[in-house]
Amino acid sequence: MSNLREGCKDRDSSSIYADDNVEIQLETPQGLLPKIVVNPAGVVLDECVTGNVADLPGFYTAKDVAVKKYPDRWTVEVMIDAKAIAGERPTPAYPWGVNVCRQRMAGNTPEHYMLSPSGTNFKDLKYMGNLTIRN
Repeated sequence: MSNLREGCKDRDSSSIYADDNVEIQLETPQGLLPKIVVNPAGVVLDECVTGNVADLPGFYTAKDVAVKKYPDRWTVEVMIDAKAIAGERPTPAYPWGVNVCRQRMAGNTPEHYMLSPSGTNFKDLKYMGNLTIRN
């Protein structure tokens, strides 16, 4: 824990990718691609890419983020507002794609761990798992 890398201090800065971080990638049936990245300092990069090239990727904001540090680990909790993304909750008929990735900076070499394993292609959307909410 004393070697955690958390140098990024500015929200929505791409320098967060040089830190230890957790990245949540989503894909909605409407084609929206929200991404939320959080480092151990609680700094957030959040954006959403849409199919409309006129849209800017920064329209989505994750407002409720909590980071906790323990002697042997750190945790991230994020409240994802579905209405701001697409207005529809993920269902078994129309699931969202999801992948949760962790980057651990061990020395200067990043190590990647993910919910939907994809080898070295963790940014490839075809490897996402399905997220559904049942009533």
